[in-house]
Amino acid sequence: MTRAPAPPREQQPTTVGQGYVLGLPALAVQILVPGLLCDRAFRRHGRGVHTDASVFRGWESSMVFGILQTPDYARSIFTRYAELQQSPRDTEDAVRSRMKRQEALYDPTKRFHLTLWEAALRALVCPPSVLAAQLDRLSGAVGLDTVELGIIPFSCSLKIPPATAFWVYDDSRVIVETWHSELWVEDDASVNTYLRTWNTLRESAVYGSDAHRVIAVARRDLNV
Repeated sequence: MTRAPAPPREQQPTTVGQGYVLGLPALAVQILVPGLLCDRAFRRHGRGVHTDASVFRGWESSMVFGILQTPDYARSIFTRYAELQQSPRDTEDAVRSRMKRQEALYDPTKRFHLTLWEAALRALVCPPSVLAAQLDRLSGAVGLDTVELGIIPFSCSLKIPPATAFWVYDDSRVIVETWHSELWVEDDASVNTYLRTWNTLRESAVYGSDAHRVIAVARRDLNV
């Protein structure tokens, strides 16, 4: 299995078991996922990983993927996490960074295989009008040739619980998002566990026109 290159030694995350937490001990409280300071950490440590990878597999159960967020939706997310963690606010820098990362969606050498639980379409982590615009944006992403977006409806049976969000980069590195940190996992056994998890969740998802319908119902229910 070919691995993506690790960050330079002076930037490498602190080792924890077979994976490592992004950031030195002094930064541990500041590496928040998927909030404001997580994007700051990405700007410092993760840009090369994101740029060099070509195949991305993502799972999210509670909010729209950052790579597909509108500026207003991202701003709401960052603001809420900054309040929760009582952290410094560089919200606009974080929003600009997130929007810059979305350029990868139009890179023909990259593929994004994304699986989302319906709850992420309905969670009012922002004003209803912002969520409505976000759902419109999500509908447009279904038609991108670099994106395979699957949505697991509430009505579908699940083989496993829709738990922790994560990304798999080139099937060789996993980044797991938690409330307080970002865990980078690279050992083969653990990576394979996340790949099995992703594939198992994917089996319950709907795609194409069926995904459009799930988004449309959620959008209609907002009544805005």
